[in-house]
Amino acid sequence: MFRVVMVGAFIVTTVVWLVVGIFDAPLVPDNFTNSHSGSPGGHHAFVELLKENDRTVRREAARLELPEYDSYSGATLMILEPRPEFVAEYPGELENLLKDARNRPSSVVLALPKRAYYPEYEDENGDLVLTEVIFPSDFIDELMRQSGFDRWFKVGHDRRDMVSTYSIPTDTSRQITTQIHHPVQVLRPLRGGLSDLPANVQVIAKTDRDDVIAVRLRSENDYGRGGLVLVSDPDMFTNRFLNEPGMADLSMTVLRDTPPKGEIVIDEALHGFGADSSLEYLAATPPGLWVTLSVILVMLLFGWRQATVLRPIDAEVQDRAERRYAIEGLARMMERTRAHDDAARRIVRRSWLVLGQGAAQVQGAGKATTAIRKGRTGRIVKMSGESSEEKLVNIARRVAMQKRTGETEHSRLWSD
Repeated sequence: MFRVVMVGAFIVTTVVWLVVGIFDAPLVPDNFTNSHSGSPGGHHAFVELLKENDRTVRREAARLELPEYDSYSGATLMILEPRPEFVAEYPGELENLLKDARNRPSSVVLALPKRAYYPEYEDENGDLVLTEVIFPSDFIDELMRQSGFDRWFKVGHDRRDMVSTYSIPTDTSRQITTQIHHPVQVLRPLRGGLSDLPANVQVIAKTDRDDVIAVRLRSENDYGRGGLVLVSDPDMFTNRFLNEPGMADLSMTVLRDTPPKGEIVIDEALHGFGADSSLEYLAATPPGLWVTLSVILVMLLFGWRQATVLRPIDAEVQDRAERRYAIEGLARMMERTRAHDDAARRIVRRSWLVLGQGAAQVQGAGKATTAIRKGRTGRIVKMSGESSEEKLVNIARRVAMQKRTGETEHSRLWSD
């Protein structure tokens, strides 16, 4: 009863633990700019656009690290509009990643934040009304410093209602034309013009006033692909503006120099999805759920085994009495028939089914010339007794002992 109660308590506790874990999901507020969000500032539509263009997409909220570089099939890490409250959760990691992206062959895209959204209220239709604000410049300036582009550019804003934007064509790409809505966040050269930029700084898109929208910093030995791409205005990736004429083409142009067969890894740690979650939540969600279910299955098997093998202590005396009555009844039947020698031969003949078949032979009691195949039966012994009943008991005891000990030596059971 104690074991049954313990197994039942464990199962009930585990089920309650899982239910609590499901409802105890990490409470990370939606910042409305992540790749899962269908809000105006979310990037869900951009993910679908990538898939339509035969690019493999993986959302990741793990540690920030540079993906392995391969000019053809290497991954491209996209950091879309990181948030300061979540960047603070990874002190130094983003800065080190961007530093490595400048100095090592890699493929990284950093889109600066521009718009922030906050929930206001729900209207009569149950829709959430958001408040939009322009992102403060101090955090953007810090990202510019970490990316290293502050050596050539500073962030500014074009206050026109609509700003015409063009991609810089190459030998393998055509020019894309679109318009970005007010206010347009741009990169302006610190000195001179675009022609004064170093050879490893390549402009991807600019406005009609030569303000830069997207620029690529090439690293040494990048084989013409990869590098660190900085996008000043992230509207080209958002659900709200991606449907504008030419906007989707411009967003794909930003990726034209990335490894063409590599997957696109969109970081979600800097959107808050890397926040710590409880052990209960991890146990109730894949892949931890499979481990939990495996443990429960093992416990159920253990409980079933306990229920079928263990008996209440009160039943032990009755079970022993029943076995004693059965043995006594069988003994009386054999005593009436006087077939002890025949019973001994049957025991020896059938013992190979239990002990295994081998090359040794065992002679039946009273039939010294009758050879019966026998398996591992232990060392050679001579079974004797004053009577046929005693010989039968000795043979049965010997076979039982061999079954318990697992003796492997071949032997013969002799009878006088």
